This record gives sequence, C-alpha cells and structure tokens, in this order.
Amino acid sequence: MDFTPVYIASFPLDSFVDFDLFIKQELNRFVLYRSKELPFTFEARERLLYNKIDCLYIQNSDKRKYQHFVETNLTSIIADPNIASPKKANILYQASASMMEELLEKPELGNIERSASVAKGTVEYLLQGRQSFFNLLTFSMHDYYTYSHSVHVCTYAVALAQTLGITESRMLNELATGALLHDIGKSHVPQEIIQKKGPLTGEEMEEMKKHPDYGLHIAETTDIISPLAKFPIIQHQEKIDGTGYPNGLAGDEIHIYGRITAIADVFDAMTTNRSYQKAQNFYDTLKFLVNQRSSHLDMKLLMEFVKLLGDR
Repeated sequence: MDFTPVYIASFPLDSFVDFDLFIKQELNRFVLYRSKELPFTFEARERLLYNKIDCLYIQNSDKRKYQHFVETNLTSIIADPNIASPKKANILYQASASMMEELLEKPELGNIERSASVAKGTVEYLLQGRQSFFNLLTFSMHDYYTYSHSVHVCTYAVALAQTLGITESRMLNELATGALLHDIGKSHVPQEIIQKKGPLTGEEMEEMKKHPDYGLHIAETTDIISPLAKFPIIQHQEKIDGTGYPNGLAGDEIHIYGRITAIADVFDAMTTNRSYQKAQNFYDTLKFLVNQRSSHLDMKLLMEFVKLLGDR
C-alpha cells in the first residue's frame, strides 16, 4: 500500500474528511492516526505540532478525495494566519495542478466549475503580497505538462495584472479563471498530437490551432464562466500584428485579458522543458521575447512583465 504526505495545515479545524489519515513511523511503517468521518480538532492539531509532526499521510487511492477536500476549503486555508505562506503556496499549487489534470482528462461540467474556485483561491493568495507570487513559482514544475502549464499561466497572468494596477477581485477572478482554462480545448485534440515528441506537421498544426475554438465551446457549456473570462481561452494565440489564430485579431482588437495571457503562455512554454526543446532561463527568455517577438506581443505589457520578474 502506497502513501502520500499531506500538510496538517491543509485541514481546517473541526473539518470532516472522508479518507483515513496515517502517521509515518520508523522503517516506513504507517499507522492509522484518524479514521475518516472524525473531525480534525484544535487539540488534535496542537498535539501533532507539539510532537513536531507537520505532515500526515493518506493512501494513494485517496489522493483525489484529498484534493477535492482541499479545493472546498481553499479560502479558509489561504486566509489562515497560522499557516506559513510557503505552505499555502504548496497546498494551492498541488490542488490547482491536480484539478487541471483531472479536468483535462474529463472536461465535464462539474470539473469546469471547480476551476472557478481554484482560480479564486489563486487570486486570494496572490493578493496577500508580492512574495506570494515568488512562493508559487518555487513549486512550479520544470517539465512541460498541459495541466501544470495552465497553473503557471494563471499565476503569471494574475501577477502581471496586479502589476498593471488591476486589483479588483472580480476582474482578477475573471482573468484567473480564463487563464487557468486557456488550454482546455486541447482535451479535444488527439493525444498523439499533444504528446508528440518533436515539431508538428502542417496537418497536425492545423488541428492544434483549433484548440481555442474547442476551448470556447467547452466554456460555453456552463454559465459559471463569465463572458470576460472567455477572452483568455479564445484569444491567447492571437498576435498584435494580426498573424495569430483563430481569428487573426490585431492590436486593441485583442482584449487585455487575451494579451496578458498570451505573454504568460509563451513565457512559460519557453521556460519549461519540452520533448524537443530544453528550458531557457528567465533572463534569456525575456530578452528573446523583447527582441524577437515584439510584433507578436503587447510591448507595454511585456515590459511590465520584465519588471515583475526583475527580482526573480
């Protein structure tokens, strides 16, 4: 039986879980600590922390139950002043990546609606300060997966929007939801194209170019995705000079959410390892985008993105 560690901090006080919790002892021996359906009390947490235990374990078969539990309690976890910010970042990142992996496997209505709560949690965390952004980057995966890429793009997009002076929660939640779902249309693209090791053929690229339209169609299956949140989905491949897809929009025809997401999208794609391309460092990527992609990206927004990552 295999086990996965989970932070004690991810369990709000007096919360009920539908999975068993275990403590790890010597020689990789796992002992049942708390049966499912029992509340996680203040006294229980204090005893664990007193004994310098900040992690419990769950069976691997319960990982999705745990992730759903975390999603439901993200707001209280992020607002808890007793949880260190890096731990919040780890919990949020893992919950977001797990949700997106499941969503891309099954882009069903219930899974799509879950993205809104994860996006809201991301915004609430990033609003806690600039360091929150860098904490999230610490846990980012270095290899490219569509699900982790979506989480990275959401993080970059919201942080850039804040740098631009967009601080209203409603607007940030719209952008975060759209950025998180920007590649949801890839769930309708054949997996042999998505997972191909190497450049795509012309025919394969034409199919790949349909993913913004596929994504918009999926988003329109629910009214929980606001009209403005759909701009990152349909416009993240548009280019300032009009050479992008699917509609060949140019300049201000592209909504600011689309322009922000385009920058976040290409930056993350270049700074993570692909099957046919080694990840570039942040500095070289920004330099390339400024010098070689100035006709594709909104330069004013790109320069603000450069400033955002300056400390990094």
